[in-house]
Amino acid sequence: MTTPASSVTSQLDGPNLDAGLPVAIVSVLRPYYWAVRRELWEHRSLIIAPVVVSGLMVVAILLNITHLHELKPMIGTASHAQRWVVANFALALPVLFVSMTMWVVAAFYALDSLHSERRDRSILFWKSLPVSDTVTVLSKLSIPLIVTPIFTFVAALVSQLTLVVAGALALQASGVGALTYLRQLELVDLTMATVYMLAASSLWYAPMYAWFMLVSVWSRRNALLWALLMPSALSVLERVAFHTTYLGSLIADRITGLAPAALRTSPQAMLTMEDLSKLDVHLVLSLLDPLGFVSDVHLWLGLVVAGVFSAATIWLRRHSDPI
Repeated sequence: MTTPASSVTSQLDGPNLDAGLPVAIVSVLRPYYWAVRRELWEHRSLIIAPVVVSGLMVVAILLNITHLHELKPMIGTASHAQRWVVANFALALPVLFVSMTMWVVAAFYALDSLHSERRDRSILFWKSLPVSDTVTVLSKLSIPLIVTPIFTFVAALVSQLTLVVAGALALQASGVGALTYLRQLELVDLTMATVYMLAASSLWYAPMYAWFMLVSVWSRRNALLWALLMPSALSVLERVAFHTTYLGSLIADRITGLAPAALRTSPQAMLTMEDLSKLDVHLVLSLLDPLGFVSDVHLWLGLVVAGVFSAATIWLRRHSDPI
C-alpha cells in the first residue's frame, strides 16, 4: 500500500498554515515557521534555560516552605500588609530570575545567530534554499522578541502554580491554614502583569537585539567586544568632541529605562502600607502604566532604530560570505 504524494507533501510542510489564507501569505509563513523551528532545534538553551532557572527557584523556595511551622507565631500576628508582601513576593521571584536569565540568553543568541553560520560556513547551505534573507533575519529576530518571552511566561507560570499548591499544603499542615495564605494572593493580577512586562521588555529592548544581530552579521570575530566597544567609543568621542552626552544618555536610558517607562514610578502613584491593607484594590495592576508606555516617544524612536538596524542586517546578510 502506497501513501499518496499529496499526503507526504502535507506532512513535510508541517501544520496546516494555508487554511483560508492567500497564497502570497502562505508562501511567507511556511518558510518563516520552519526557520523559527530550526533556530529552536539548533539552540536548545532557549528552552532549557528557563526550565532550569525556574526549577532551581522553586526548589529554593520549597526548602524554605518546609520551615513554616517555625514561623507560625509570626504569621499569626502579622498584619495583612505583611502577609500580602510575603505571599506575592514569593510568586514574583521566579518571574524576575527567569526573565533576567532569558534576557542574557537572548542577547548572546542575537550576537551569535548570524556570526555562527558564517564561521562554520553553513551560510552557503542555507542560502541555497528558497528562503529569503528577510525571512531568515526576521525569524532570528523573533526569537528574542517573541519566542523567549513565551517560554519565560510558561516557565514562570508553572513555577507560580507549583508554589501556590506547595505553600497552601505547607501552611495547612503547619496549622496556620491555607485560606489565610490564599486570600493574600493576586495570582491573576501577577499573571497579567507578567504578560505586560514581558511584552514591554520585548518592545523596549528591540533596538538592542537588532544591534546585536547587526554586529553578528558584520563582525568577523569578537562580536561581543564589537557590540560593547563601538557604542562606548562613540559616546566618548561625542563627549570629547562636542562636550555632550546625548548618545551615552540614550544608551543608558535604553538599558535602565524599562521600569520607569512601563510602571507608575512617581511618588504619588507608589503604593503605601495603607494601600496594602485594602482588600478591594488590585495592587499589582495599579503599578502598571500601559497607556503611558505606548505613548512614550522613546519607545517609538527605539522601534524605528530597531527597524533601521534590521534592514541593515538583511542587506549585509545578502552580501555576506563565510569567514
